[in-house]
Amino acid sequence: MRFLVILTFSLLSASVAGQISQRIDNYRHQVDHLYGDLTRPFVGSFDFVTLPEPLQPTRVNFTFEVLRKHVPEGDWTMKVYYQPKVMRLMSESTFVWPGPHPVGAIYSGTIEFMPLTSGLHGFSVALKGQEACKLSVHWCLDQDGQLTYLGKPNARTDCNRTTCTFFTDDSVNIVQRVRDPHPGELFSYSITVQPPFVIGD
Repeated sequence: MRFLVILTFSLLSASVAGQISQRIDNYRHQVDHLYGDLTRPFVGSFDFVTLPEPLQPTRVNFTFEVLRKHVPEGDWTMKVYYQPKVMRLMSESTFVWPGPHPVGAIYSGTIEFMPLTSGLHGFSVALKGQEACKLSVHWCLDQDGQLTYLGKPNARTDCNRTTCTFFTDDSVNIVQRVRDPHPGELFSYSITVQPPFVIGD
């Protein structure tokens, strides 16, 4: 009986571990697009120094490599795309990859963020103006804050997509849902409730 319990636990652990990749790479060179396949200007890898945890800094090192001779010439402006409601970006949202960019040129850096909600979420990095060729990373945190998936976007992941906002013992922070304020809105916002709601409030 003990052997059966150990075997079951080992299989479950292996299944969860198989869903979590601390190094994410092997992005396809071609991107499916409405007007035909596009070739990425660069490929690369993301190495998670720390794994995503609720309300804890997550550090990710990245390395990009130029895949083909590409315009625009000169410096490239790179952007990190994300939803402020689901993660707080603690590093810069844009950075410059200095030119020139011959095939095989390498650029490395770090992205740091803090997960704010449960569910399946992620971020992407793209050359501005070439968003269709972005490199994306997804993770899934369950409602208890346990990491159940980390890897490339994968529609077959068994992530529970229910979203709840994580909070500390003394406060809960609720962030505006949209990435950029709508032109009709006067301002962007976040709300902090301190102390948190309790039953009966």
